Amino acid sequence: MVTRLLVWFRPRGAWDWLAMFMTTLAFTLTAYWAVVDRQPIGESESSILTPVVQPGGTFTIRYHVRWNSACKVTGYRFVIDSAGQQYTIAPDQRYVHPFDKPEFLINIPIAVAAQPGPAVYRATVIYECNPLQRLFPLETQIADRYFTIAGAGAMLPAPTVACSEERPVFVRAHCQALPGQAASRQP
Repeated sequence: MVTRLLVWFRPRGAWDWLAMFMTTLAFTLTAYWAVVDRQPIGESESSILTPVVQPGGTFTIRYHVRWNSACKVTGYRFVIDSAGQQYTIAPDQRYVHPFDKPEFLINIPIAVAAQPGPAVYRATVIYECNPLQRLFPLETQIADRYFTIAGAGAMLPAPTVACSEERPVFVRAHCQALPGQAASRQP
């Protein structure tokens, strides 16, 4: 029975060889995309630039990401205020490549109706890095980010980040050194 089945798979001409080659190539690519190409991010770190935000303001996170693959990235984002109300932010879509700049900012608008107090930023990111992932995309839950929504009229601290000679980062034209570190750059 097995020998009769194997005889059927024996190529008889050029078209059979071509079909066998194409089938093997398709199987190999599918296996690669399904097993190997599943880590679009090599390394990632983030920092919150605005830990206290006014209602109607912007919550900002700075990311430093090294990409392993060229991907279409879609982020679905939510803010949950102290009253438990969930505010949905419009999906953010971008195309990334391993040669892109590693640093970027994510700005999350805070609803005017958001209640003052502790709040949570949640995001789900969907990666599509190859044709198979267009059908079955990779989905990742980003770690929750905690911040505070200030009451109306509250004085907010100036956003600060560490100044460095290698990578100065200016937030609203303001840069301060961290405590215990001399200010290396002032705009």
